[in-house]
Amino acid sequence: MFGYIEPDKGELKMKELTRYRAFYCALCKSIGARYSQTARLTLNYDCAFFALALCNTLGPSRCVPMRCGYKPLKKPMPIIEQSVGIDFAADVNVALAYNKLCDDIADERGQKRIRAKVGRAALKQDYAKARRYNKALCGAIERSMAELNAIEKSMDGSIDAPAAAFAGLMHSAALCAPIESMPIRKAFAALCAALGRWVYIMDAWDDRARDRESGAYNAFNIAAKDANEAELRERAEIMLFNSLREAEEAYMLLRPLEDGAIIENILKEGCGLKTRRLIGGNDDESV
Repeated sequence: MFGYIEPDKGELKMKELTRYRAFYCALCKSIGARYSQTARLTLNYDCAFFALALCNTLGPSRCVPMRCGYKPLKKPMPIIEQSVGIDFAADVNVALAYNKLCDDIADERGQKRIRAKVGRAALKQDYAKARRYNKALCGAIERSMAELNAIEKSMDGSIDAPAAAFAGLMHSAALCAPIESMPIRKAFAALCAALGRWVYIMDAWDDRARDRESGAYNAFNIAAKDANEAELRERAEIMLFNSLREAEEAYMLLRPLEDGAIIENILKEGCGLKTRRLIGGNDDESV
């Protein structure tokens, strides 16, 4: 489900791209330091954006030269200094990855279900750490996942219901963030909720064929019983661009931010481009 929220790198200035990579690498380092090398494999672009946006609400973030653990022979590269924002994003990354694997075990079939079981076992100790670090965060995610699972098990043809449930999951997770100002925290949570809804719809649309073949739950496949392909595509497009509009509106409440140009690139160019590619019919592309 994760990995959709990334910039249109070709439209970023070199210093902006370097800065974005510095956040990505900082999140990777934090996951490795707080959890395990196995947990680092769950690192994804969506949580890198979460780290970027969260740290920007907390104040300036300094780049420091560090070596990459995976590329120790390369010269030190600029990486964002560790902070409570980066560490919280690491907790979110691990908690979401573990709970997504639990969801896959309940929802998937065949090899994908087996892989999910192996992955969950590999992350069991890491998730126990996440619960110790941030019990409120993990509890919020678990409750939201239970709500989402109940909706999926009902086999209702509504696309809005499961998308709203995942948006609620991201909203609840973001409300646990270490942001002192409640108005800023609420705006950040609204941004995460809108993008959570967008990610869920993108993933559901992208996985229609695979889920139809495997028999896994997919809201679009259920809705296809009462609507044709063109109608579903139009519905998905409206929902996706409405979600991005809501994300931009929430972001406006957070401005100005130190890395605003990068965040705006992700929301407008990066996510917009992915949406147009997917809805335009390139469903089999890795977008």
